[in-house]
Amino acid sequence: MKQTLKITIALMLMTLFGCAQTEQVVRIGGIFALTGYGASWGSAEQKAAIMAIEEANAQGGINGKKIELVSEDSRTDSTAAVTALQKLSGEGTQFVIGTTWEADSTVIAPIAAENKIVLISPSSYKGIQDQNSEYLFSTYPPYGYEIDAMKQFFEEHKMQKFAIIYNNDFFSQVMKGIFEEEAVKNEWTVAEAFGLETQETDFRTVLLKVKSLQVDAIYAPLATDDPGKGLLMKQMRELGINLPVVSTASTETESLLKNYGKEVEGIIYAFPMEAPKYEEFSAKFLTRYGEKPGSPSTATAYDAAKLLIMAMQNGTTPDEVSAYLHKIQAYEGASNKITFDAQGIIASKEYKVKTVRNGQFTTY
Repeated sequence: MKQTLKITIALMLMTLFGCAQTEQVVRIGGIFALTGYGASWGSAEQKAAIMAIEEANAQGGINGKKIELVSEDSRTDSTAAVTALQKLSGEGTQFVIGTTWEADSTVIAPIAAENKIVLISPSSYKGIQDQNSEYLFSTYPPYGYEIDAMKQFFEEHKMQKFAIIYNNDFFSQVMKGIFEEEAVKNEWTVAEAFGLETQETDFRTVLLKVKSLQVDAIYAPLATDDPGKGLLMKQMRELGINLPVVSTASTETESLLKNYGKEVEGIIYAFPMEAPKYEEFSAKFLTRYGEKPGSPSTATAYDAAKLLIMAMQNGTTPDEVSAYLHKIQAYEGASNKITFDAQGIIASKEYKVKTVRNGQFTTY
């Protein structure tokens, strides 16, 4: 009898202690493309989120509770992204950073909205915007800002006639659509648009067709930077095609420069202007990981984590956290001065034109 009583008391104490331990931890979910062709973005996003959480924990976490990041790999695959969100939701996670890549975000956004999960994406916006849900946010600027930044450049360099080479991927198709809309407004000519599979590595047939069109430039919003853009420009040089190649902000990734630095020399793209706090963030990232931020979404992932933590310090439910985020005005982040519009999207962002010169990303 005494032995049974001791065991019962011990189990009760273990249960109480376990509950106490659990209550001292606040979980934030993370869905990042850690494998697949978006891995250079996703791994950098995860590192940035971890750094933000480490900083918050060093300052007491969320109201004295330690923050734990529970990461899932979306594998740059929409089905895997859905599975990741369902897993996190099934474990009771109500607040999520992610996911990497527009196509995957578009698929999980309606699921998050329906289940009242506060989702803040660091590298996609269109799927978030289309849902128009109070629970969905993006710290990545709308792609239209990129095209706006190119208008004066096109005029100065007498670029009016373009061929488009894009992938049958959501992001690439969205960029193609935005460019075509702007072409109509600005009286540019799109001679022809060529759609290719995302994993395509042989551009020669398409490039020979482009060569016959007598265009001023190629607009190539390819879904893959490395190797896609590298192989495109490598094969252009092999075929003796010397047309300018204009692409997207995603061009600025360390892996592309490392693997295809010579091939992408001269590529043109618009890139977000550095926020006043970016250099501080970049230095901290370098100290923490021994490398520079690896993609345009590294700083936006850091800001996503910072903003979510701030909101969770001021609210405990998805409704409270969402309401707090919607009230944020001109937050001085590493990526931008952030204000969300009614759809949870970045309200403004300035871009500059950049290129690869002498093996380095630089202002044009």
